[in-house]
Amino acid sequence: PTASQLVTAPKAPQLPGKMSATELVKQLDHPVAWQRRMASQLLIERSERDAVPALQAQAIEGKLPEGRLLALHVLNRLHSLAADVLKKALADKHPRVLAHAINLVAASGQASDYQALLKQLPVDDSYVQLALAMVAEKLPIDGKAELLSKVLAKTSEPLTRAVSLVAAG
Repeated sequence: PTASQLVTAPKAPQLPGKMSATELVKQLDHPVAWQRRMASQLLIERSERDAVPALQAQAIEGKLPEGRLLALHVLNRLHSLAADVLKKALADKHPRVLAHAINLVAASGQASDYQALLKQLPVDDSYVQLALAMVAEKLPIDGKAELLSKVLAKTSEPLTRAVSLVAAG
């Protein structure tokens, strides 16, 4: 082969606007934040309901915590965040994903359905502590007291302490 045959031009990356729903879901694990955010925006703008199974898998099994977090929020915006996916997200080892999952529980209006899970969560991270303090307000009084005492025992953050006191009523 000649030198000109060996040299090939690099393939131009595909623009996110031209990608299929499946390709956009894969982009949620892209190392560049812009690619992830653009993919999530396009999935929401297009109301890509066909992507729900792939988004559910991404929310639980995605490589990057940022990608898992975005998948959860896209599912929520598409009104397709299933309870089983949210319960699995509440077991995520990354504290930011966990905090966002807790916030989604609070936004669901069904926090009492998750009360047992919420009480078992680790409270070592300040973001998780704040999210738990905020969701506690939506729990029945017995679950609220137990959760807030756990948070207050671990936190030194003034905001989390204030939110806990407000949530306690």
